[in-house]
Amino acid sequence: MINDLILVRHGESMYNVSASKALDSRLTQTGMSQVCITANWIKQETEIGKDWIGYTSPYLRAIQTASIFGFVNDIDFMVDPGPREYHIVKNKPELVEGGMRVKNRSYMFRNMMWNAKDWDDEYCFYKNETFEEFVDRCQSFLYKLEKTEYNKFVVVSHGATCLVLKELASGTLPEMIVGLYQNNDKLWEDSTNISNSSLTWVSNKEVKWKSKVVYNEKQVFDMD
Repeated sequence: MINDLILVRHGESMYNVSASKALDSRLTQTGMSQVCITANWIKQETEIGKDWIGYTSPYLRAIQTASIFGFVNDIDFMVDPGPREYHIVKNKPELVEGGMRVKNRSYMFRNMMWNAKDWDDEYCFYKNETFEEFVDRCQSFLYKLEKTEYNKFVVVSHGATCLVLKELASGTLPEMIVGLYQNNDKLWEDSTNISNSSLTWVSNKEVKWKSKVVYNEKQVFDMD
């Protein structure tokens, strides 16, 4: 079962600041500073540790975020397609016909756990989804977590995915989420309001933190 679920949106990426046209881009220096501050704050303010397990989206910015988070808090992370991005904006470089290719970076991040069945030699291809399929994918991911030996999880993901996972983990029915966000404009607005490196904590279906930001601009500037 899932007693505690901490959702972390990745730090600021090159795409976020229009320094790259690639959706699957790396963290900026500011993004790395955001994540370092957030990971250390979690370590000081909670009892997070070895009895927790981490999962991360396979996108580079998420893996980098999880790598920092795991190192600071002594948590092992599994790279998993379940909490990957949902593409609201189309016509991007990586969006080939019918879906998107994400690079296999297991050779770069050997500190992560990788399931070889999820990858070919170089890329993994994810088909385009309807919003209903996206919600189903998020629900299936939570079912997967429930079947593990753990009950405390950290998941590094993306704005829209964090939003939907929070709703599902706190007991909102999938059909209610679909009804609420059938309009992609509302989904885009609500998901972009989730700050980079923010924290959402659902404990026994109760939302303890919602998009909590623990860093400020001065802290980030000083680290940069």
